[in-house]
Formats: sequence, C-alpha cells, structure tokens
Amino acid sequence: MTRSRINSTLTAAVAALVIVASLAAVLYMTSLVNGRLSNNAERQVVLFTEQVAETVRTRMYAIQDALGAFTVQSGDPRTVLPALEALKDRMGFSFVAFAAMDGRGIRAAGEPFSTESLPVEETALSRGEESYSPTYESSRGEYARMAQKPLYIDGEQVGALYVEIPFGLFDISSMRKSYADPGTMVLVDAGSGEVLSYGGDGFGGILRTGDSLFQFLRDNSAPIREALDDTTTASTLNITRVGDSVQALEEGIARRQTCFFAAEIAGEPTYACLVPAGTGRWYVGTMVAETEVRSEESLVNGTLFAGAVVVLICLAIVTALGLSAYRRHIDSRNLEATAQLYQALSNSVNMAVNLYCPSDGETTPIVAKAKGIIGYAFAELVAPKGTLAGVQLSEEGRDLFDRLRRDLIKGDERGEFSLFSVADSSRRWVSYSVSPLRFKGKQQLLVVLRDATAEKSTQQSMREAMLAAEAANSAKSVFLSRMSHEIRTPMNGILGMLQVMRGCVNDPAAIEHGLDQMDAASNHLLGIINDVLDISKIESGSMTLVSEPFKLSRLLDGVCSIIKGQCDRRNQLFRDRRLFDEALGDASYLGDEARIRQLLLNLLSNSSKYTHPAGIVTLETRIELSSTRGYHDVTFIISDNGIGMEPEFLDRVFEPFAMEGRSHEQGTGLGMPIVRNIASMMGGSVEVRSQVDAGTVFTVKLPLKDAPRRCRADEDRKAPSFEVTAQPLEGKRVLVVEDNDLNAEIASTLLGQAGLAVELAGDGQQAVDLFREKPAGTYDAILMDIQMPVMGGYEATRQIRRSGKDDAESVPIIAMSANAFSEDVAKSMDAGMDMHLSKPIDMKKVLSALTELMG
Repeated sequence: MTRSRINSTLTAAVAALVIVASLAAVLYMTSLVNGRLSNNAERQVVLFTEQVAETVRTRMYAIQDALGAFTVQSGDPRTVLPALEALKDRMGFSFVAFAAMDGRGIRAAGEPFSTESLPVEETALSRGEESYSPTYESSRGEYARMAQKPLYIDGEQVGALYVEIPFGLFDISSMRKSYADPGTMVLVDAGSGEVLSYGGDGFGGILRTGDSLFQFLRDNSAPIREALDDTTTASTLNITRVGDSVQALEEGIARRQTCFFAAEIAGEPTYACLVPAGTGRWYVGTMVAETEVRSEESLVNGTLFAGAVVVLICLAIVTALGLSAYRRHIDSRNLEATAQLYQALSNSVNMAVNLYCPSDGETTPIVAKAKGIIGYAFAELVAPKGTLAGVQLSEEGRDLFDRLRRDLIKGDERGEFSLFSVADSSRRWVSYSVSPLRFKGKQQLLVVLRDATAEKSTQQSMREAMLAAEAANSAKSVFLSRMSHEIRTPMNGILGMLQVMRGCVNDPAAIEHGLDQMDAASNHLLGIINDVLDISKIESGSMTLVSEPFKLSRLLDGVCSIIKGQCDRRNQLFRDRRLFDEALGDASYLGDEARIRQLLLNLLSNSSKYTHPAGIVTLETRIELSSTRGYHDVTFIISDNGIGMEPEFLDRVFEPFAMEGRSHEQGTGLGMPIVRNIASMMGGSVEVRSQVDAGTVFTVKLPLKDAPRRCRADEDRKAPSFEVTAQPLEGKRVLVVEDNDLNAEIASTLLGQAGLAVELAGDGQQAVDLFREKPAGTYDAILMDIQMPVMGGYEATRQIRRSGKDDAESVPIIAMSANAFSEDVAKSMDAGMDMHLSKPIDMKKVLSALTELMG
C-alpha cells in the first residue's frame, strides 16, 4: 500500500471518524435538548394545572365563605327572603331556599318551598348537620351539588339554608381558553373518578360529563372503533403499564398528591396532570398534546441538523458556534413561551400570582396584577420591614409577610388581611392563599392575592339589608297592631252605642246622644281609612295631582273655619295671619286645591291636638313673587305653644307610622309622611323646628303657578255648603243605581224621608234600559254607583248621555262611589257626571247636591 493510499485511508478514516463523531454529537445534543424541552413542557403543564386548580380552589372558598357568612335574625321565612335573593344574585347559584324547623319555607324567587321537594337526602333539619350532597343532575339539566346548612339564633336552630351549586360556576371551558390550545381539561371527583365538568372536545366526544376518568383510561387502552364511523381512522389510547399506571394514579389521588403521567393518544404523545382543588374531593386535570407545548421542536431539530452540516464543513469551530447559538435560541424560545403562557393566564384571571423564594428573596411575577388590584406590587409588600411606608397592614398581613420572609410556611394556607391603599385613600381587604412547591431547583412559595373589598362590602350590605328588612317588617307589624287598635276604638264606640240605644228605645234624648257619638266615631274611622289609602298611594307611586284654578283666600277661609271650630272645642285660641295683599289672595292659581287643604288640615289638626287647653295655634300665610316667571312662592307657617317634640324624634317625624308616644292623643303616624309627600310632589318643601314644652313650628313652601286669564277660578262660584236648603224636594223622582242591597235600602229610605220618589236599578245596564224605556223627564236626577257587575257607572253614564233622548244631556247624574281620590273625581267628570260624592254617603251632602243640580 502506497504512502498516498495510506494517507488517503487515514484521511478518509479521520473524516469518517469526524463525521461519525459529529453525527453522534448532534444526536447526543438532540437527545439532550429534547430532554430539556420535555422537562420544561412537563413543568409548564404542572404549573398551569396548579394555577387553574388555585382558581377553582379560590372559587370554592368564595362559595364556602358566602355560605359561612349567611345568618338569619328570625325564623320567619318572609324576613329571610331579601337575604336569599342577594345570596343567589351575587354568587350565581341556581337554587337558594330557606326552610323553618317544620320543613317549609321560601325560595329566593319568592315561591313556597318544602324539604320534601329536595332531590337529595335532607340533613340540616333532620340531623342538624352541614353537608354537601353527592353529584346529581339538576332540573336544568346540569350537574350540581346541594349544600345544606343549619341556621341558629342564640344557639337554637331556627331553620336551614339549601343551596344548589351548579358546576357551571367553575367554568372549566373559559379557564382552558387562557392557554393557547391545552387539549382537554376536567374537574374530577377524587373518590369516584366522576368527570364533573370538562372543557375541550373530550377526545372527539369519547369522554363526557358523568363518565369515570379511571374507567375511561382502562377501557380505552385498545382501539376504539365502535365510537367512530367507517371513514375515520381509529384512535388508540396506550398507557405504559396500563393496569399499574391507573392503579398508581388512583392511589396518588387518594393520598391527595399532584399526579403526572404521559400517555399516547391517536399516536401522539400527551402530557396529563391532576392537581387537588382545595381540601375537598375535587381534582383539576389537564391533558395536553406534547406538540402543543413543544411547538418549537421541529425548528430546533432543523437548526441542529443545519449546524451538523456546518460542523462537517467547519469542523469543531462551527460545531461549537452552532451549539452556542442553539442554546441561546432554546433559552429565548423557552422564555418567550413562558411569557406567553403567563400573559394568557394573567389576562384570564383577576388576581395576582407570584412565586417567592424565601432563601434568596427573589420574586417571580406570574400574574403581575398586584399593583392594579390592591395598589402595591407583591415585591413591595414582601420587602423587609420598614421599606414600604403608609401600607398600614393589619395584624394578619404583618404576620403573613413575616412568615414568608422567614420561610415558616410549610403547607397550604389561606386567609385575609387588610391594608391602607394610598392610591384611593381607602382601606382594602385582600384574600390570599400560599402553596409551597419546588420550581427551578429551588423551594418556592406560590402566593395568590385577590382583592376581597367588594365581597366584604357585599357581606356588610347583606347584613344591613337584612336588618333593614327586619326593621321594615317590625314597623309593619307595629302598624298593623296600631291599625287594629285605631280601627277597633271607633268600631267599639259604634257597636257599644248600638247596644246602649237598644236598651233605651223609649228615651229620645239617649238615642240622640248615641247617634251623635256613632256619627263622631264613624267620621274618625273614615279619617283612618283615608290616611291608609293615601299612604298606600304614595308608597306605590300612584298618587297624582290635579292642576285646576283656585283662589287661595277661599281655600284659607274653609281651612280656618274647620280649625277654629276644633280649637274652640278645646278652649284654644286660633290666629289667622294673612301677610299678603288682598289682591294676591283673590288671584287665581293652578294647583290641587284639595291636597293643599289636606296638607294644612293635617298640620293644623296636629298643632291643636298636641297643644294644651288655653294654648295658641297660629296659621301665618305669605305670598311673594317667585324668581320663576309666572309663579308665586306661598309660605305657610303653622306654629303652636304645645308640648313640642324631642330632638331625637325630629329626625323621624316624617317617617311612616312614627309616633313619639309622649301624648295620650291617638293617631296613625301617617299624617306627616302624607304632608311631606304632597309638598314634594308640588315642588315644595316642609321644615320643622320644635322644643319640648315650648311648641312646634312647621314651615311649608309651595311654588304656585299663576292661572291664565282664560281659566281663572269663577269668582261667583262657591264651594258647596252641603246644608239642606228650604227648597222642597217633594215629588222629585230619583233613579238610584246601586248593586249592594243594603246600600240601596238605606239610600231609598233616607231619600224617601226627604220627600223624594225613588226607583232602584241593580247595575249600570238596568239603569240604561230604564232611562231609555221611560219618557223624557221621568227622572229628575240619577245617583250612580261606579263599580258594579254587568256594566259600571262610567260606561252607564256615557250611554245615557249618548242615548239621544231630550233630557239625555241635561239630567243631573251624581257619582256615589267608594273611590275617593282626585283622579277618581276626574274620571267621573270625564264620563259626563255632574258631581262626585264619596262613600260613606252623608245624606246632607246628597240632598244639598240634589237641590243645587235640580234648581
């Protein structure tokens, strides 16, 4: 063999050796890099699963906190209803109910509820135990669990709370969207392996809610052809040592461990991780295709092989440079992938997530939202004591960060602390959880912070709402008790005088006295009913005001006449001071004359009622030109030197049913709220000053619009006096339309005693038929009830007016109805009636109205 041949062989051998060594080096580096990629991918899957588990855990704790904070102050289901509604709306529960000890109660929607309708076994009442039921399918077709909690007042059980928790609250589908394409996520019951909820395609529909994850892994370790159509390639799930692996997985879950395993789905490697969600039976699982978390692998391998070619050309130098470039590229890609993962997670959750290493004090933000959520970065809070000024951490917060710095936290912890936020100058509450883990070769702590200020505020609002509801119920109970007393008092007088009169039928004086007493008691009872109706209209927002021309001087004359008589009977002095020009008093204004009269009478009657005999009651009226064109400002000052009011009661004087109780005078506590609401609806105001044993001053200010000339109040018009005149009514024929037999008999008798001929009709249709059948002029007047069967009074009046008879438009029609509000009077006038009298009917008013209308 020649030297050149030897050299060529040696060169070829060296070249081959270099090629083999280069290829071996490339293969070795490829294996090394793939191992690192695999490790990084596994860590990312584990970390992501733990973070999602933390989200589920946090939601579970929020639900437990909401249930734990729920209390009642009464065993009456009606008083608990506002709290049930607030709990359901705030937490998103599909079903919330309360049951008393008899098993009956109310749902949050206001419907009756019985424990017999529960889809699970009842424990809160029967055994006094707080429990969570097994999983079941709710009436809405979704999986849920039932929470049951006994409720106590002063150590005695008064009922139980029942809450249906749908698994939709944990929204696994939205959690998986925070990852680029994480495959399938599941929420699993650790005991049975049941899939409670999942996100993703469930391996093409093979895995569904309600299936056992453990059985799924065992059953699908062979080809699954029956689940696919003929045109689809069969999928195969292969797990190394299937029996041992599934058994090991079950054992690890039973020990509450984080479990990780690799499987191959449809010929594609897959990573799977299951992490416990809290201290209960739930696990969060993630199954991600390896290609999704190692998408850079093909690029990396291509770079390696390109580097191998370069290495073959440039030998060791190019190889070294290629490996160096490769390492830098891998690190950059890993950092970028990690950053993308953290950013996706940060965008999907409203909490701050950080890794903290106590050994070196290094902080790694995962979801860097602490600054925006609670006003401080996590690194600022965990810094050495004294570094951050103005935080004002609560004792719990100081203890938490001290133990973080000293590495004293060795297990999962959760709790709350408060701090002072300089950004908005307010006290904020923070919910935290801490979990130890090993990451990047160091023992670290995963710290999750969440702003809990809104939840604290909601809990406080719920407590306040519950107290307010109980106070309202108590006020209503007091009102009903007071109304019972107020109504029974005049009723007792009426019934008592009836018994007295039956015993002295031959004593005209005693009968006359009894009738007077019954009349007074009836008027008192009517006043109570009117007040209750007024306050009911005010609270429902259905009270309306009319705008008609009236003269203020005429209104004051009527009010002063009534109050003077009341003061005279009490031996009091009434003073009427009108501090305005006579022309202003005689001018016409637009407004609701009846409501202004009611306002003044309420205030003046109270002044007289709470003033001693020989006291003074004063009404002072001022009229001034308003700054608003076309208006005058009218001021009424009602003052007295009576018993006055305590300062504490002044704050409540305008509240419904408020009574101070310092006087023996009876009342409903509704007069002042009515006064305030009338003034408010007219754009005015009411102010009060009072001093005990010195008197009270009410100042009412009302803006009254000047009436246009075309609708000025008729100067010659006088308010009906309702006194029976001497003009005889003998021979006049009246048609009385009344569906109540007793009322018809009373009206017929009293009208007959006045010399009137009376004909009766039982409803509006009968009245229309009689009017049409009889000759014109048969009836001199018609007294018409409003609410009747077949046909009401309004429609009957309209048909009579449209009947075409000679007297159809001229015959007087008077409404006699229990509908007594101003809007009811307006309806009567619109229907074509001539006058509206409210029941109970005062016969003097009826006869006076008939005399006036029949001329």
